[in-house]
Amino acid sequence: MAGISGWLGKASGSGCCADWWLVPKAGSDWSMGRTRGGRNTKIMALTDGRGLPVKLLLILGQAYEGKHVIPLLEAPEGLLVVGDKGFDSDPLRQQLEQLGASHCIPSRSNRRKKRRLNKKLYRQRYKVENYFCRLKRWASASTRRDKLASHFLAFIQFASVIDWLRYGC
Repeated sequence: MAGISGWLGKASGSGCCADWWLVPKAGSDWSMGRTRGGRNTKIMALTDGRGLPVKLLLILGQAYEGKHVIPLLEAPEGLLVVGDKGFDSDPLRQQLEQLGASHCIPSRSNRRKKRRLNKKLYRQRYKVENYFCRLKRWASASTRRDKLASHFLAFIQFASVIDWLRYGC
């Protein structure tokens, strides 16, 4: 599978469940972080070349995504990673090169030394965005009605299986 390509993406799901006023106990499996908009969870996805999910990961709403990319990318060599400006950091780029993955990540506007960007390749990032649009059609995914992270991730995985059956075959 040396020709695998991966698109990294992230989406936020608000914590609009009925029990939003409850405070999580220590060691609980909520995976909800505090942000300016309230409690939130981020879904990180690695998709294949067709925009179908391969790996999913839930992180806290206020967490930086770059720290969670490497566990998501444990894949065969020859991986091509396309991400948005939020993934632009030197340590992340070095880790991707150590994994043997080529990457196409645009530089942030405040970076002193801009990196070259393959615009033709970067335009293919719409595939992961389309996956998140298809995922948000499910009301439970877009509003996070499940309190526990394990239940929410299970629902996201179920919706992804339906997505594979609908668009992958």
